[in-house]
Amino acid sequence: MKEKPIAELVTRNNYKRFDPLYKCYCPKCNKVLKRNEERCTCGQDIDWSEWQ
Repeated sequence: MKEKPIAELVTRNNYKRFDPLYKCYCPKCNKVLKRNEERCTCGQDIDWSEWQ
């Protein structure tokens, strides 16, 4: 079953000039995920539908 990644805000929005940056973690093992990873190394499927 796919689960959404845990997101942590890395930078603030500087007067709305730039989009905020997030760091995403696997919900099962807390490994930092890259955007193109559909499956974590622990076997957890990642649901990126919220981030598209």
